[in-house]
Amino acid sequence: MEKRSDRLSVDDISERIRIEQLDILTRLMQVMALCGLNTLGFLYWVFSKTGLAMGWLLPLSIMPFVYAVVLYMGHAWRRIRRLDTKVADASASFVRYHTGLVLVLGILWAAVLVGLNAVADSDQRSVLYATTIGVISTAAVFLPISVAITFWTPVTVGGILMLAQSGRAIDVQIFGLLLGYAPLVLFTILFINRTLVRRVKHEARLQDQADVIGLLLRDFEANSSHWLWETDRELRLKNVSPRFADIAQTPAELLTNRSIFELLRVQTLLAGAAIPGPVIQQLQARSAFANIVVPVDVAGQPRWWSLTGRPTFDRLNNFVGFRGVGADVTEATQDARRTAYLASYDSLTGLANRVVFQRALEEACADAGQSRSAVLYLDLDGFKQVNDTLGHATGDALLFAVAQRIRNCVREGDVAARLGGDEFAILMQGASEQAASLLAQRVLEGISHPVFLEGHKVEVRVSVGIALSAPGVPPAALLDNADRALYQAKTGGRGTYRLFSRSPAHEQHEDRG
Repeated sequence: MEKRSDRLSVDDISERIRIEQLDILTRLMQVMALCGLNTLGFLYWVFSKTGLAMGWLLPLSIMPFVYAVVLYMGHAWRRIRRLDTKVADASASFVRYHTGLVLVLGILWAAVLVGLNAVADSDQRSVLYATTIGVISTAAVFLPISVAITFWTPVTVGGILMLAQSGRAIDVQIFGLLLGYAPLVLFTILFINRTLVRRVKHEARLQDQADVIGLLLRDFEANSSHWLWETDRELRLKNVSPRFADIAQTPAELLTNRSIFELLRVQTLLAGAAIPGPVIQQLQARSAFANIVVPVDVAGQPRWWSLTGRPTFDRLNNFVGFRGVGADVTEATQDARRTAYLASYDSLTGLANRVVFQRALEEACADAGQSRSAVLYLDLDGFKQVNDTLGHATGDALLFAVAQRIRNCVREGDVAARLGGDEFAILMQGASEQAASLLAQRVLEGISHPVFLEGHKVEVRVSVGIALSAPGVPPAALLDNADRALYQAKTGGRGTYRLFSRSPAHEQHEDRG
């Protein structure tokens, strides 16, 4: 199997070489035919007053028709290449046709040179010598070697026979020059063909490598969540892959030639987010970037893409565009956000958790010298009875309803948190005693309305303890002071609030609830 693969690879390269040679050959033979017809016309004019035997007039008369066939063959090959149908099958036949044509042309030119030399005067022989050199040189530009040699051999032999006809001293000297010049033409034929073969083989290997890489990339796209993207120098998308179109839920033809800025801007604006600055900066600066997460909107759904890209340049170091990899990282981003949310917020009520509240409390105590803050400690009255009689599911629903009412009572910038169980806390930054008392009363009134849960009417009452920050009072002490005030509120009749104070007057604080 390996030998068969190797043989097929060699056959494929040979076919590519043959097609490349035919492309060059047909173009050159078009030029050669026009030059040949021009040379024939010139010879007709030079020998128009010379008596020619019919035997030498016949080759001169046939050659225009042969050149016409050459022009037609070139047109036919270009048509096949343009239609791209059965090129491989036709290439072998066209090589045979051209080999036959150049053999006929070579023989005809040899006959013309020998025949005209027999009747030429000294001036006309000079024209024939120049024509001989031009005709022999034509073989140097023919491809492949078989075609070049087929033409070179008869015209070279014809030139030698022409010079050997008269036996003049000048003809012998020119014959010597021809013997030195003809091998140079032969060497040029071999060199040009060998160079072309090496180039085509190299291009074939590069193409094979590109095909393999393309297959690997397509397999990579088909079996992963990633896709490839590419732009031109104007940062317009090109070569949009099916995977990319599928992820964007947009047909590839609508994405092609679309500015990547436009794509991201439309998508991200729909998602309520701007294009991340680093993406714009790196694209505009033509710099590489990696794993930048972009929020997008796909078919009305929020998604997140991770983009990696690098600029590409041609051999002259001119910027030609970007190439990169994209990945849909929606699930990972949502998981990360969910994890971050759970690390900061209570999963049941959506309020801040104890960790966030403690952090805010520390900041408030640190600024107590410049701005006082208030801590309101809340505890539901009779919550255990609700849990015991109606079940924990109803108890959780009650906690959620209470949290929503607390959220409606606090100011923007206040921190409302669930500390655990049925205990809640509110941190008012920049608050006075009066402002804290008004908030406590608003909370009592907002929570005290009945809650209807699964057909049950649940009466809700809450007790509140208030403590104000002061320079030198640590967070733990401030929260403990609020807890003490809460205890006073509970022992004072529940459903009320108390303000913590070390003075006896405030210890006997009148019920304001």
